[in-house]
Amino acid sequence: MIYHYFETKEGLYSELAKMVAVRCYTALLNTDYGAVEPLDAVAAFVENAFAQYCEHLLLAAMTEDQALHKAQQLRSNPEIENLRRRLST
Repeated sequence: MIYHYFETKEGLYSELAKMVAVRCYTALLNTDYGAVEPLDAVAAFVENAFAQYCEHLLLAAMTEDQALHKAQQLRSNPEIENLRRRLST
């Protein structure tokens, strides 16, 4: 019955991918990487990213699927793009 709320399976998957991405980007942005030495910042980022994969086991499968499909569900989402930009600065 969940399909009742989404027009297509693609719509459902896109919303799920967006929810997971927002949660993960937000968790990664909780650390001020600019406040520490570069090597420490990289270590903290890797630790935070790894923690996300450990905490959300489905994340690995979704990351692989998004990589295979060139992030089709996330690429055009302005909220995700804004989070991605904030993380890369």
